[in-house]
Amino acid sequence: MIADDIKYLALAELGYEKEPDFDDDGDNAVNAVNLQYEHLYDLALTSFEWNFCSAFDVLDGVPTDNKRYAYKFELPEDLLFLRGQYTDDCGSYLYDYYNDGKYIYANVPTVYIRFTKKVNEELLPPYFVEYFKYKIAAKLCQTLTGDTDLLKLLISQEEITFASAKNADINQRPVAFLPTSEFIKVRF
Repeated sequence: MIADDIKYLALAELGYEKEPDFDDDGDNAVNAVNLQYEHLYDLALTSFEWNFCSAFDVLDGVPTDNKRYAYKFELPEDLLFLRGQYTDDCGSYLYDYYNDGKYIYANVPTVYIRFTKKVNEELLPPYFVEYFKYKIAAKLCQTLTGDTDLLKLLISQEEITFASAKNADINQRPVAFLPTSEFIKVRF
């Protein structure tokens, strides 16, 4: 599924029957969806920690002459939203750092990050596309149709499909098994 297909699915929810040319600047619906699409796409990807766009990376620091921070770490190009930064792979939070959007500055030689990455629309799972089309349609409904009843319906559908998509995504996560030992077994 590509961006134009998702845009058309959203416009179809608003009553558009024929797929428009999304390169045509003369159509108000096309202009509205093209204007909002990227922002809504980023917002939908960051609204939940989706499996298909979550990533974990280890960044090695480069010494810097900064007076406060000893190391500089370049953030990945596909980073959309930084969900956490850690001092080790066990999840110890990195508290003393500075993030300027392109680099993280810290006083540790290695930083572990968990983030949401931007993915190509062709890699989106069907449950996310279903949610995302309602998100777009709900955002554009008042502007394109002026129908408040349809807007209420679309907002309701967006909430339902968001919950359903989160559930489908969570069910695809691998089950984490906690390590056991004789000491832990004694407690139970």
